[in-house]
Amino acid sequence: MLFSRKKVPGGEAGSMRICPIDTVRAFYPMPAPTYLLLRGNDKFISVKAPLDFFTPDELERFKPFGAFFFPEFVERVIPFRRGTAALRTLLASTSSVDEGPAPYEVSDAFVRLAAEAWSEGGLVEPFFVSMFVHELFEPIPGQWMVETYVRSVDAYEQGILRSAWATWNAMHLGYLNLGWLQSFRNNVFKVASQITRDRAEIMKMLPEPWMREMATFQVPLNAIRLDRMRAKGEHSKLFSRGERLRTELIKDTGQIVSIFGPGGFRNG
Repeated sequence: MLFSRKKVPGGEAGSMRICPIDTVRAFYPMPAPTYLLLRGNDKFISVKAPLDFFTPDELERFKPFGAFFFPEFVERVIPFRRGTAALRTLLASTSSVDEGPAPYEVSDAFVRLAAEAWSEGGLVEPFFVSMFVHELFEPIPGQWMVETYVRSVDAYEQGILRSAWATWNAMHLGYLNLGWLQSFRNNVFKVASQITRDRAEIMKMLPEPWMREMATFQVPLNAIRLDRMRAKGEHSKLFSRGERLRTELIKDTGQIVSIFGPGGFRNG
């Protein structure tokens, strides 16, 4: 993903956030431009763009540097990742018939958590949704990610964005089984990134029309409104949940979290 600053002067070290290399997980999309500090040149040099990933071999190669660095922007991503551990535990409980919350309780808990992601007016940028969704699951198989990235960076990025946005829609529709959601996320990535092109196979992987629509939706980088979520075939369900989010749960903060502008990585 394009970002504005490929190099950062060493004098701006106070604004950078340190990330020990041994805490970075292979094949997870990166939450911000990722830099190494070249102490001899007193500058930070970018090694990965937002949404890029590290392979295990790359992490091993960079290990002697000790740490990567993120710009201050990464603090905007942290709230989107903060709730995933609790949500993962909650969703995992739905695989048990006899234990765990009832479906309504699970759905209600998700909607309340999702409200934290929507900005005032019901807006969210798909980049932040990607950070939330992909953090929730095991990574997309590395072979798929490498194959797609080598073939087309644009196809890879759309695969990451579409699979996350489709899964975000599915969760708002009440699909809240962790295993099903991860499989759905992976299937959308395969179709969106054109790893799978056979129509019969796609129909099997994504049986509902809204699912196939989401896999081909050109996800923008600018904010999408709550009332413009794209699962047309399930519009009434999304509308009713959207009304509750808008009228009861989304906080009036007066701010829209963005990758653009001051403090963002696009022209920031």
